[in-house]
This record gives sequence, structure tokens and C-alpha cells, in this order.
Amino acid sequence: MPDATKRRWNADVLWGLLLATGALVAGAALFTRPPMQAALPWLSLMLAVVALAAMARGLWRAMVQSQLFRGKVLSIVLGVITLAAAGLMIFGFFISRSLPGSAEAPQVGQQVPGFSLPDISGQPVSLDNLLAPASGDPPSATPKAVLLIFYRGYW
Repeated sequence: MPDATKRRWNADVLWGLLLATGALVAGAALFTRPPMQAALPWLSLMLAVVALAAMARGLWRAMVQSQLFRGKVLSIVLGVITLAAAGLMIFGFFISRSLPGSAEAPQVGQQVPGFSLPDISGQPVSLDNLLAPASGDPPSATPKAVLLIFYRGYW
């Protein structure tokens, strides 16, 4: 039985913060396309859930067993940070599951269908106009290119 007069540090809150940071790193690593990429969201979810459990145990120790564990204020501050990080990862895991697939999105190098969009002044600009040679260009001029960036959003 531990000595009741000597207070110990509350390591569970620190473990919770460390695991929540690991969940954020696993979530960010998803964008680097590592091997076993499909397992990263599940790893991130598992780390976030375990971080919340460790944080809850640490906060319970800080509040209920404050005579044995020191760091009540620090436990609350680290608990809020852990809750924010783990909550973000859990929220992102479930929201990303509801996004539609991108099977119809254009692939790199694929021919883009013609389109017309308004420019900054409201005048229509078409893809054909952007690719057409200018009136003063010599016939041997290099062809023009247009860079299209598609943002995969879900609004």
C-alpha cells in the first residue's frame, strides 16, 4: 500500500496526452501515403479512444484521489488538450466515412472536357479560349498549357 502522506505524479494524464498526440501523428501520416495506409485511420481511432480512457482515469485520480496524486490544475489543462486532440481525430474518422467516393474525378493526364467559367470581372472564359494561340504568336510557338486544380470538397 502506498504511503498516504507522499503524493505521486498523475502519469495517466500524461499518457493520455501522448496517445492523443500519437493519434494526430497517425492521422497526419495518412497524407504521406505510407505502406499499410488503410490501417492508419483505424490506428488513429484506437489511439484516440485509449487516450480518452487514460485521460478520464487521470482526471478521476486528480479529482477524487487528490490526497494521493498531485497536479490537479495540470491534469485539467492536459485533459482539455487531450480531449481536443482525441475528439478531433474521432470526429474526423466518422465524418470522413460519410464523404462520397471520387470515382468520377479526372485523373492525372486525362483530357478535360470543355468548360466556361466567369473570371474575376464576371466575363466568361472558356478552356478553348485559354488554349487558343494569341493573335501575335508565331505558328512555331510552343502550345499553351492550363493548370487545373480540383479541390475535392464536400459542401
